[in-house]
Amino acid sequence: MNTGQCLCGGVTWELAAEPFQAFNCHCKLCRKAHGTAFGTYWFVRPEEIRLTGGEDITVSYRSSHMLVRKFCGVCGSVVPYGGDVGDIAVAPGGCHDDGKPSDCNVFVPHGAPWHRVTGDLPCHDDYPLETGYPRVEEDPVPPPPPGIVRGWCMCGSVAFQTTDSYMRAWNCHCSRCRRGRAAAHSSDALIDLRHLQFTQGEDHLKSFRVPGARYYTQVFCDLCGSKMPHVDPEHGVAIVPLGILEDDPGVRPGIHVFVASMAGWHEITDDLEQHDGAPV
Repeated sequence: MNTGQCLCGGVTWELAAEPFQAFNCHCKLCRKAHGTAFGTYWFVRPEEIRLTGGEDITVSYRSSHMLVRKFCGVCGSVVPYGGDVGDIAVAPGGCHDDGKPSDCNVFVPHGAPWHRVTGDLPCHDDYPLETGYPRVEEDPVPPPPPGIVRGWCMCGSVAFQTTDSYMRAWNCHCSRCRRGRAAAHSSDALIDLRHLQFTQGEDHLKSFRVPGARYYTQVFCDLCGSKMPHVDPEHGVAIVPLGILEDDPGVRPGIHVFVASMAGWHEITDDLEQHDGAPV
């Protein structure tokens, strides 16, 4: 039996069966929900999963005609959810044990411009036909003003923009990032705080700092759970989840860090530099 939990540990669950399918989803909504390059999902039948704690702190948000996403209202982690298709989607970044590797990549044409899909998994423009899941369309977004990179949450309540180059970007596989993002890894970029401006919805930002952590803080929209920038006034920087961006930031993740903590169901297939822990 596989078990899982959100970042704060308030929401917990048990899986009684092996997932019958697993996808890496590159659609915009999944990228915003997880704040990273793609969301990985295991699919199980409703009778094969049991929520063992925290139902009272979960928040629901209907992101499309077929999905009602759920996240922990305390820490923002994506937690298991269902929808109109009947199956339950479980983001395995929050699960404790190794499990089923992904079968394929879906919604690849909708992927982030800063992420390159590599490896041998089949790639699909939509859901694979054999799933029977209905197609999900993405609304086009007008181009940004020159020199502006925009980001906003799934529900549109929180929005921000950056006005200068990002310093650097990375993929982190540590257990905190995997559980917080409920994903294979986080994908973040660093920018000078002076060049980040929230344009609406700051009152909907909620944050959770892991007890005992010096810096690690997850920030999210309290309405839809989208991951948002963490402002660090002490160091004059902001850490921006790349998955939340609407526009190409220019920067690309250059390294994988904490790969010694990598999820057993995930495989790194690109040629980026890897570090077992933090880079020296």
